Amino acid sequence: MLTVYNSKGEKIQYKNLTKAQKTEFHNKVLDIELRGGGSETNCVSDSSSNSTNNSSNTQQASTPNDRSNTQQAPRTIELIGTIRDFKDSHPDFERNPGEKNSRGQTFQYGLDKKITTDTLGSDKKPIYAGGSYSTTTKENFDQWYRDVPGVNQSVSYSIQLEDHDGDGIYTYTNNSFFPINGQLFGNEGRSKNYHFTYELHTQFTYRGGETFKFSGDDDVWVYINGKKVIDIGGVHSKLDAEVKLDDVASQIGLERGKTYDLDFFFAERHTTESNFTITTSLILENAPETAD
Repeated sequence: MLTVYNSKGEKIQYKNLTKAQKTEFHNKVLDIELRGGGSETNCVSDSSSNSTNNSSNTQQASTPNDRSNTQQAPRTIELIGTIRDFKDSHPDFERNPGEKNSRGQTFQYGLDKKITTDTLGSDKKPIYAGGSYSTTTKENFDQWYRDVPGVNQSVSYSIQLEDHDGDGIYTYTNNSFFPINGQLFGNEGRSKNYHFTYELHTQFTYRGGETFKFSGDDDVWVYINGKKVIDIGGVHSKLDAEVKLDDVASQIGLERGKTYDLDFFFAERHTTESNFTITTSLILENAPETAD
């Protein structure tokens, strides 16, 4: 069992560590594991700590992938994102089969993996790839995850991922994901508000063995360390996609013990379903806010 101490020998709650201290801590954990340890105490520098260390507030941190100690990990993760509501008259929403975009491509239902590029933009937004049949133009797509007066309205919205069984697997499931019914632009004469996007910006420390899975509709893109790892773009029924981080670690530049961004983008573009399930073993945290 590993305990977090600062350089003065005082115990620190893991949740009060800074991002730099968490990275330092996990690097030391990995070093101990490689040397076959497991009972040594762990020390992090306190030069950048802004937490108050109280001997009555002691928290022990489990080692990476040590599911026997998952009681030390949070049972609930709250992620705060941004929803943007659109009118059904937006060119990329509520399109019908047979309609053509400016490139002469005919809209159809189904998986469309030509909407976004493989890397995230420097502004933490997806970059339009331009080969898509289910979207219209770069100008219209660039409105999906940016506030544009008269085009969309935005509001903060949080979801809670729960570790129901204490096994380190966090899940959020909603098979009727309509979080803004009757709000913003409203339902536009329908029973539900079907036309919106949702984005989350999170971070995690890579320990090894983690997975991230999404199941739902419509478009979803997931980027880790700025590289696309899940792409189920298009207007379609429920689809599943999963990334095993160990399988892509070398491709996207992951090193154990270091902290990385996970950026998530969702769009609900058409009646009548909206399914949304995240299942992951990552311990995600809300990333610092980025400007739109």
